[in-house]
Amino acid sequence: MPCVLPCCCIGFAAGQFSSSPVQWVSCPTYLISGIPEKAETSQLDILCRLVASPSLVDAAHHDYGDRLSTYLLAACELLGPYPYTRLDVVILPRSFGCMGLANPNVVFLSPSMLCGDGSMAVRLAHEISHAWFGLLIGPRDWTEEWLTEGFATFCEDIILGIAEKWTPSDITERCGLKAMIRWQTLSAELKNTEQSLQLMRRDQDKSVEHVVTAGGRESVVAQPGTVVHNALRPEKRFMQMSYLKGYFLLYHMACAVGYEAFNQLLKSYASRYQGCLVTSEDFFGLFFETFPETRSAQFSPEALSKHWLCSGSVPLDINYLLSGNQLLDQALQHVEAWQAIDKVNLSNQRKRKKVNRASLKPWETVELLELPDQLVLLLEGLLDQRRLTHSTLQQLDRKYHFSIRNAEIRHRWCELTVKHR
Repeated sequence: MPCVLPCCCIGFAAGQFSSSPVQWVSCPTYLISGIPEKAETSQLDILCRLVASPSLVDAAHHDYGDRLSTYLLAACELLGPYPYTRLDVVILPRSFGCMGLANPNVVFLSPSMLCGDGSMAVRLAHEISHAWFGLLIGPRDWTEEWLTEGFATFCEDIILGIAEKWTPSDITERCGLKAMIRWQTLSAELKNTEQSLQLMRRDQDKSVEHVVTAGGRESVVAQPGTVVHNALRPEKRFMQMSYLKGYFLLYHMACAVGYEAFNQLLKSYASRYQGCLVTSEDFFGLFFETFPETRSAQFSPEALSKHWLCSGSVPLDINYLLSGNQLLDQALQHVEAWQAIDKVNLSNQRKRKKVNRASLKPWETVELLELPDQLVLLLEGLLDQRRLTHSTLQQLDRKYHFSIRNAEIRHRWCELTVKHR
């Protein structure tokens, strides 16, 4: 590309890899070398490949072979022309310490993203969206990491919905499930972290820069907004504050204008600031320039900065926003059903009552939850219980076969079994 990209990282992988068949995807792209400079965008065939160790390449192709091109096209539909000429998705060995990592032209994924049913493909959507947020556009100050991770987290659901051809009601319902899962994770982090780790920016940030004047004398100059706070705190690596709090800030802004209008704003933002380093004020400014009627004392650049970026709170009523979500209600009803089943199991255990194996057991009458995200919410709800009997745990696994589900579900199932071992 003719402009300098504010890439957040450049990585490489060394080892023995195999590739699935190459795909060529025709999609719009920004100006690149070899395309006449008069055109701002052009239609180009993007080379897409899945790369993995020989033992994983078939599993990678099964989960992502058809999704790679459709997710890329869905991302272009949402965010505009793709910034690069190729997209290689590399499944790295288990030693890879992240779920995913985006680089120019290549995305790294953990092998835990392979689950046989494609239910972890949302991570691919997340990493593809980093081609715009993190690579094409970057934060001027890395304390504002939410400008990359918050945007990618928000966009992953929309890209998934476009690619999987969800109806508008499906998008509302399924995005609501994801929102509740993220809310529970964020709430737990807010309860268990100190205030300084909950901020996405500090207005008073200043760093010191030594400048040599013409007379040879060294002076100290304060440069505002150039300190990455808590960068040396090891626990920050495991936190999702920038991802989730940033996501809910964008969710809050989208609710004010509607998803369709907000999605169009994202495309305008990517177009206006391509190749630039930005601040939160740049995005806030574009938002209120586009939707001036939404501005008020409680909803303005200053208010958003004060209450979201520079505060540990999240001023959002998630229960009100998600009221009436049928998929969410089903999951919560299953939590209550299994709480009742556990009470029966506990009563039988205390009475040492023998259960007639021929009779229908309460857990067998519970309907199956169809979506992986509903199972995650079921397990999250049961994790809040002070105790569960071993019988209940056995019945849960018989019903849902948690041990062969995707990594998100197995992780929570492991937590549940360890807690109630």
